[in-house]
Amino acid sequence: MEQVMTEFDKIVKKHENEIGSIQKAITPLIKAGLKVTDEDLTSLSYEGARIKEQAVAIADQEAEKFKIPFRRNQEFENLKTEFFKIIETAKNDFRKALKSDTFHPLNVNAFHIQEGKIFMSEKWLENMRLQYEPEATEARKKATALMNKAIAAIEALNAFVADNPYLGKGVTSSLDDRRCLIWLDGDGNIHREDNNLKFI
Repeated sequence: MEQVMTEFDKIVKKHENEIGSIQKAITPLIKAGLKVTDEDLTSLSYEGARIKEQAVAIADQEAEKFKIPFRRNQEFENLKTEFFKIIETAKNDFRKALKSDTFHPLNVNAFHIQEGKIFMSEKWLENMRLQYEPEATEARKKATALMNKAIAAIEALNAFVADNPYLGKGVTSSLDDRRCLIWLDGDGNIHREDNNLKFI
């Protein structure tokens, strides 16, 4: 039987799928000499104030190499402008990877950066696991086993009639007007269509 993905698995997978995109968004910042921490990731998911402060400090430090005030100020502005361009692009790419402007954005806390590499946050994973997979009790183990059996039975019945031209589905809902063997109404009541066995 194919392993059924739990809600926890689906959420984790959804976040894991974007690690590459997030890494691609963050790498230019690191190449530019900026240090990116988990706190910076959170900041970057908004306006990136923390990273901008760091960029200003670096630009100021680099500009100090020039003794003439006018040249120093010019160098500072040039460096700051260049940093801010890189940060703005990284912020936009990062927010896009997080799907920040959608109804179901990713959780920025799901990601951890270490030595410039993006990983899933172990702390976030543990918190999500506790939320979606509560501690196993005997009753929960039994409920899970029954759920797995029900899913397996439905999948087996659907697979059994999949090639039957006279049946649309083995198990379906009241919203589906195709011929079936079992259907569930809006209240979750189960209805058998024994008369449709003649089509098998």
